[in-house]
Amino acid sequence: MKPMKLVKISIFCLIVFLTACAPKKSLMQPMPEDALLIQKADQAWEDKNFLLSQKLYAKIVTEANLDQKTRITAWERLALSAMHNNDYHQALTALKHWAELMPQIKNSWHWHKLYSQALKQTQSDSVYEEYLSRLIINNNYPFSLRLEAGYVLAKHYFAQKNWGQALQVYKELHEQAKDNESKIALETHLANFLEQLAPAELQTIKLTLDPAQKWDFPQNIVFWVYSIQKLKADNSCWPRIWPNLNSLIQNGKFTDVEPFLAEFNFWEKKLGKPSQTIGLTLPLSGPYATIGWKILRGASLAQWALLQDGVQIKIKTINTDAPDWQNILHNESEALIFGGPLLKKNWEELTKLGENERKLFFTFLPTIEQEGQAGWRFFPSPRDQVRVLIKKVILDLNFTNLAILYPEENYGRKMAKIFWEESSKLGAKITGLKSYPPDQPTRWGKIVASFLNIKDKNDPLQNPDPDFQAVFIPDSLSRVRAIIPQFFFYDENRLLFLGPMLWTQGFNPKELEVHYFSLALVPGAWWPENHGAKVTQLKNLLNQTVQGEPDFWVALGFDFVRFSTMLGRLSDSWHSSKINQILAQIQDMDWTMAPISWNEHGQASQDLFVFQPSSSGLIPANITSIEAKIEFRTERRAQRLEKLRLEQNSTVQTLDSEQLVQ
Repeated sequence: MKPMKLVKISIFCLIVFLTACAPKKSLMQPMPEDALLIQKADQAWEDKNFLLSQKLYAKIVTEANLDQKTRITAWERLALSAMHNNDYHQALTALKHWAELMPQIKNSWHWHKLYSQALKQTQSDSVYEEYLSRLIINNNYPFSLRLEAGYVLAKHYFAQKNWGQALQVYKELHEQAKDNESKIALETHLANFLEQLAPAELQTIKLTLDPAQKWDFPQNIVFWVYSIQKLKADNSCWPRIWPNLNSLIQNGKFTDVEPFLAEFNFWEKKLGKPSQTIGLTLPLSGPYATIGWKILRGASLAQWALLQDGVQIKIKTINTDAPDWQNILHNESEALIFGGPLLKKNWEELTKLGENERKLFFTFLPTIEQEGQAGWRFFPSPRDQVRVLIKKVILDLNFTNLAILYPEENYGRKMAKIFWEESSKLGAKITGLKSYPPDQPTRWGKIVASFLNIKDKNDPLQNPDPDFQAVFIPDSLSRVRAIIPQFFFYDENRLLFLGPMLWTQGFNPKELEVHYFSLALVPGAWWPENHGAKVTQLKNLLNQTVQGEPDFWVALGFDFVRFSTMLGRLSDSWHSSKINQILAQIQDMDWTMAPISWNEHGQASQDLFVFQPSSSGLIPANITSIEAKIEFRTERRAQRLEKLRLEQNSTVQTLDSEQLVQ
């Protein structure tokens, strides 16, 4: 090879080597402005700088040219950034755009949670509640989503102390759940939530519930958690808690009872199975034996029903008509709680002997001295009767002026005094007051005329309207049946007549003058048509044992025995203040007769039913019907008076014309 050729080759190789080793020149173009903006926004998002990310994403979604995926991400992050910054208006807008671009996101609770929170902040609680409520019942969404919405809404209601609405949310979801797994989840969630509440708050919730519905969800969970919470705070209340827990295990409609049964068995193994002996002091011979045996019948049926539920209970009965009943009572050592006596003289006898200081007596008497200390009442009082009537006429009928027409005897004077006192407490005025001799019916007509301020029986235009709307007549039905027609005789049929429970004694609808009693109210402790669970049970038990239909006395015995189990097994060193404390906390008794409650002083109040006498018997008061009847009679009376006034004016004009002619 020639030297010159070698030189050329060497030079070429050197050039190639040097070129390979030299720095390469960049061929990248400058980053587009949109891409740079997205990069900055994403970095702010990663750094959790939500103020900057909100600002940048807000600019991106309006200015940048984005593909579908990037645009969805931008709206999502704008919504979340705005939520972090409490800019709920922009959050709402971003959430809507996010859902428009990605409709399936609405099947996630995450999106609805953000949207509902933004609604709450930008509008109102009611809008927030309505949104979640609609979401819960919308079958187009997965049940898991609706479940989460329900939990949030219920918690919101609980925070507002709107207990009824909170529990209603759980109930609606429970009814919508199509599988046991979802129902169990709801029951567990509610139980766990309630366990975190303070005892006082949980008790407040329980007081809003109807004990007759405590077997159903969600009431069963509330009653269960409340009982367990009390038990954990004080193991000594086990004898009182056991019947509640046991009845819930037996009757509570839990989807899966096993967890509750396991908890119940734990406590029963730890504290034992309580047993109890209850005493009854009743007249089982003599003139009041029929009543005594009815009470005992109800008590025996309650005992049998409780034994079927596993409650260990015995009943010891003492006949107060037996000559040595006081000695039998004195020597009774097993029973500490007694129902009765039924007669005032028996109560006076046992208190004189001091038996009420050794045993707890829940008397079947309307009144006792030193109630809450010497003994307790398990019977409607005169004040209970009066109070429920006054509440009905004041609160439901808006009557403010009332009157009293009473017999001149101890019972009438006492009831009139109580009526006056209770009316004043509730803001009503007594604008009419008069008495009558109970043994002089021939005078009753004139007394009613004076009571109504009748000026001229033959000229209604001369008689003023009564300045009261209702009249309380505390007397027997036999006398009242002769007194009320006197009002009609004097053309006054618009008044509402109020009577004591005495009217129900000997009440026979076949003998009732319906026309006179169509505007009348009377209180009662027993409602035969009550469809409560325990009333139904009592009727079924009587039917199964062929013992006829229940009445107030049978219900009294039935309720007393079941009530006694709620007191538990008390020690011999009991004190009235401790008993009063226990009584004040008994709120979940499922009564067959009208419910009784006790205040912190041990004084009882019975929330009596209010009835109207009718040809078919005593029926629940129908306020709408009463108002319509009063309005109809008032209009008819006005028409009659107007017609009479025109006739009188015509007569006067005719007489004047005749005089002019003469």
